[in-house]
Amino acid sequence: CRQSDDAQRVLCDVSKERNAPQILADISAVSNIKISKNETAFSYKGTNYIINLLGFHQIENTIIAIEILKGILKGFTCGKKTYCFPTITHPARLELITLNPDTFIDGAHNPDGAKVLARFLKENKFGGAIIFGAMKDKNVEEVLKNFSTVTSKIVTVTVENMPRALTAEYLRDCAKKYFKTCIVATSYAEALSITQNEERVICGSLYLASAIREKLLQNNSLIDN
Repeated sequence: CRQSDDAQRVLCDVSKERNAPQILADISAVSNIKISKNETAFSYKGTNYIINLLGFHQIENTIIAIEILKGILKGFTCGKKTYCFPTITHPARLELITLNPDTFIDGAHNPDGAKVLARFLKENKFGGAIIFGAMKDKNVEEVLKNFSTVTSKIVTVTVENMPRALTAEYLRDCAKKYFKTCIVATSYAEALSITQNEERVICGSLYLASAIREKLLQNNSLIDN
């Protein structure tokens, strides 16, 4: 799949050193893309595929796996017109964790991750709130700018028990440039309470995603992933 020139050179050098063939996945051969909040479907080189991982980036990851499997297991799809990959669990990576309201958790904490998440949310007509916390070493401005293309409401929190965490107040002040509604939550519980009646996404830090995920897992409204 797509690589920077520097990365591609490294891949070429290593494959030559190890006398290993390069297996290339062609993203231009992907078509019929349908990404919902439950699954990702697409066609690639004459076969339809369905995966339970969400987002366009997972299509890129999957076609790499497809090409590898083709090299290892000849005819691994057994000639099926539609091939459903086995269920894969990837916690806190565009994970739909509860319904009513839909609650997504994603560890997006850099501009590239924010772009991927924003694209998915736009494609699924997201209209809720973002619960956001981040570390001091992250490019918060660019991350917030990407998220602001999706929604106008953000709830900021301080990631608990992390000395490197930016304060909720600081994040709110940064977010004011991009969001119409910026709310400081003094705890994770308050952030969840503020957004309890709307779609929401918890993101900005894997520490935050992990902690809130654990709280939501204790809720009876949890969907079975």
